[in-house]
Amino acid sequence: MTSLAIVNTIQEYTTKRIEVKWPNDVYVDGKKISGILIKNGIQGKKIQYSIVGIGLNVNQRIWPEDVHNPTSLALISKSEIDVEGIKKKLLSNFEIQYQNIQSEPEVAIQRYVDLLYKKDIEAVFYLGHQEIKGVIRNIDIFGRLIIETSGSIQTFELGEISFRKPI
Repeated sequence: MTSLAIVNTIQEYTTKRIEVKWPNDVYVDGKKISGILIKNGIQGKKIQYSIVGIGLNVNQRIWPEDVHNPTSLALISKSEIDVEGIKKKLLSNFEIQYQNIQSEPEVAIQRYVDLLYKKDIEAVFYLGHQEIKGVIRNIDIFGRLIIETSGSIQTFELGEISFRKPI
């Protein structure tokens, strides 16, 4: 829901390719523009609340050297962005996505899957320091990443697999 709200907001500023890097980043033309952190409060087997933190690069043009492959709305649109305006658009899109996921969860989930970074493309992934080649195919009902590797299907939890080689 959050990823889709961010994607819809960014689409108002560019026609470039926007993708969701599982599970919590948004990329434009292969560069990171946004990150999401979610904290869930769970009681028993039910989520009682969720706190969503969204980082969206709006007018940044310079980053520290250790920031890997960033971009911003200002860079992709080639103009300064009104921060209050983007905040209103993002919150509006968040509300729309909340309603969409309530009424048609399968449609929202499929759109998320269709936007997955490196989906249906052979890529290199890292399980710790072990390098594997595979193809992202889907996510399961628990949000785990499904990757086809050497003819078999494997499912990965958050933190088990990485797109970048560990240091």
